[in-house]
Amino acid sequence: SYEQLTGDPDPTGLTNQTYIKTLKIYIIGKIDVGVRQLGGIWAFDHKTASRLGETFWAKWPISPQMKTYCWALWKIFGEVPMGAILNVLVVRKPTRTGTSIDFQRQSFQYPEETLREWEHNTLLSVSNFVAMAVQNEFPPNDANCIRIYGKCPYYDVCALPKASRLPYLYTSVYAPVTWDPTSEK
Repeated sequence: SYEQLTGDPDPTGLTNQTYIKTLKIYIIGKIDVGVRQLGGIWAFDHKTASRLGETFWAKWPISPQMKTYCWALWKIFGEVPMGAILNVLVVRKPTRTGTSIDFQRQSFQYPEETLREWEHNTLLSVSNFVAMAVQNEFPPNDANCIRIYGKCPYYDVCALPKASRLPYLYTSVYAPVTWDPTSEK
């Protein structure tokens, strides 16, 4: 209800509707380097990998991370960046040629239309999240339960029957999240 979200009584007297007067959206991240060179502004990002190939490089032209960095640089500098340049240090067991360390770089362009679409889609995602919060409904995102770095910290919650999830979150297994990205220096 409005009162639960704001602490104030619903000014309209309608109890089945929620009103959100202002919603500030913070996008938090760390761009490794933003530079002006090669005819424009570029977001540089540095990665490490144990192997490269078509699959590794295929994800970057559509990468939300790189689009976010370019969008942020656009907002900071007032000029649409040319794109992102990815520096990749590959560390692996020596290949047949004896090479165990390699460096590769590729650039990816994100035109203004792409960055506007990213912004629109991000606002839709936030809108969907707010709608779910108002309804107190949060469907699990099963596609991200297990990723390259292991299981999501809430994997065990999602694996439970729906009626058991919320009570489990209130057990000693999970502590309240107190991290505030806006207070980091």
